[in-house]
Amino acid sequence: HTNNSLFRGICDFRNRQKFQVVCFALTASDGSAEWKHVQESVDLLVDLSRVNCVDAADTINGHDIHILVDLDGYCQGACPEIFTLRPAPIQITMNCGTMGSGSGIDYIIGDEFTIPEHHRSHFSEKIIYVPNILCNGVADLDADSSRMRKQYCISDDAFVYASFSQPYKIDPELFAVWMEILVRQPNSLLVLLRFSAAMEENLRKEAIKHQVANDQIVFLNLVPRQEHQARCCMVDVFLDTRVCSGIATGCDALQSGAPLITIAGDRMCNRIGASMLRSLGIEELIASNLTEYKELAISLGEDEEKFLDIIHLLDDARNSSTLFDCQLWVNAFEAALESSIELNRQGLDPKHISCL
Repeated sequence: HTNNSLFRGICDFRNRQKFQVVCFALTASDGSAEWKHVQESVDLLVDLSRVNCVDAADTINGHDIHILVDLDGYCQGACPEIFTLRPAPIQITMNCGTMGSGSGIDYIIGDEFTIPEHHRSHFSEKIIYVPNILCNGVADLDADSSRMRKQYCISDDAFVYASFSQPYKIDPELFAVWMEILVRQPNSLLVLLRFSAAMEENLRKEAIKHQVANDQIVFLNLVPRQEHQARCCMVDVFLDTRVCSGIATGCDALQSGAPLITIAGDRMCNRIGASMLRSLGIEELIASNLTEYKELAISLGEDEEKFLDIIHLLDDARNSSTLFDCQLWVNAFEAALESSIELNRQGLDPKHISCL
């Protein structure tokens, strides 16, 4: 899940003198490097993969947890029922949208763009405002674009667009725009992830309807995260999804040094790409509608000077922006946690907290 990267940053940069981190795992170990890293970076890992929600809540309560943080929201494998049983006095979600009234969640993590003040009324939770929506350091990518393209049989001359989001985020109108981009640029490719054979078959059938050549769409198999991040380097421009922004995928894109084109939506979940670009100071990649989105994508593919200017802006911003400053993010988050604990000790209801 996306929030595994966020959780990893918190574990790595936390103040170990003030905070003890206990991880309650709802799934069994998959033996991956990510799992091993989590296991080694927390103070205690408790396996709850074989117990029901009630027993899980009892176990959590038995550990005298002060603050329980939800990383899964309503995603597959989650158990939001645990939070309705209130096993901890303070409960926070890192879901990209409200968990709703009756969920048992007191606070939600956001930034001033993803949850502006006039959107607060749509959330049952109080908002904890952090510097950026994500806590991610700059990835140490040891990858060469030409070598990666050769590995995946992609020509160095092709202009490569990509979207590595889950298929449920790809709506028909957006996919039609992607096809228009490919038609306008015969030397371009669109790279997607192969989440299932049915997904690939359906999208290829749809592409044919738009007169797109079969070899202009490339599907890549899912691979371990580090390998996936490395192959991001062969992409020229990443195309964000509209209904729900790519979160980890958007961050991976910007870490790789490639531009991310997005649309600023009207909900938290579709404002994340724009939030990251605002943090980098590259708002020219934020479109207001699909027409602008399409023309911007095409212009970067056709105008080499404009494309290189954006690349240079992004390269400078990655080193100077707070977007990839994990320590700054964790310091602000920990200050917010201390504020929430103080409110609870005083017997006061949760309130909006900002530690910017």
